[in-house]
This record gives sequence, structure tokens and C-alpha cells, in this order.
Amino acid sequence: MDHETHGVTVLRSPPDRSHQTWITTTTRGHTITWHNGSTAAARTILAIDRASCVAVLVFVASGVVRLIRATSRLHVLSGLSDLVGGCVLLAPLGPWSYVPGWTYGMLLGPAVWFAVVGVRRARRLPCVPERRPVLAWLGTAVNLLIAGAVVALVL
Repeated sequence: MDHETHGVTVLRSPPDRSHQTWITTTTRGHTITWHNGSTAAARTILAIDRASCVAVLVFVASGVVRLIRATSRLHVLSGLSDLVGGCVLLAPLGPWSYVPGWTYGMLLGPAVWFAVVGVRRARRLPCVPERRPVLAWLGTAVNLLIAGAVVALVL
């Protein structure tokens, strides 16, 4: 443990390991150790109550956020490609040995709903965003290439 500030203990990895920070907080009599992070396509948090042997892992696809906050049709297309790539990738690589397969269906339902919402919203949006149109084209092209590669590799 490196230090404690305002009741929050911060745990750091040794210098020769990846530099992840695990935070330990106490709430309602439970000591919770957690770590969160993000990539271009997802946000995650892992929270562990070691004394109770309970853990919670939450994934949020950035494609969903991109669909909700889209300011152009390119953003909608980019968000849809994130959802498709994530769902296709999860099918063969998911933790199905210890998570029931029906949970995949539970994940697909919201993904389809957000896709429908995004497509419906796209009708009212401009094709290209006003700010940084070149980056929007480039980001969408990269997302489509990655989603296409994932689909080609998995299927």
C-alpha cells in the first residue's frame, strides 16, 4: 500500500509490473477493492469484496455511449460498428464455462435496442459533424476496419 488519503487506500503495482492502481474503500462495513479503466471501445470496473467472496465486473461499450451522444451519422455508424464487433467477438471468447449462455442474449437485447435508437436518431443528424470532420471520417473508417476484421476472424 502506498498511501491512505481521506479513508481511501491506494494500492500500486511494483515498478516492474504494469502500472495499475487498485483502490480500497470501506463502505457500510465492507472493504471493497476496485480498479477501473477504459480503452477506445469499452469502459470497465472490477469491484471485489474479499471478505464476502463477492465480485462485480461491469463492462460498458463505448459504442453505446457514441450512439446516445452522436452528433452526426458518422458517429452513429462508428458506434454501430463497435457494437457489432463487440458482440461478434464476445460470442466465441466469452466466459461461457462459468457464465450461463443465456446471458449473451441479455447482452444482445440492449445492443439491438441501442442500435435501433441510434439509427432512428441518425435521420435527424447531419452526415458529417461540424467540428473535426476529418477525424470523424478517419475514426469511422478505423472502427469499420476493426469490426470487419473481427467479423472475418471470428466467423
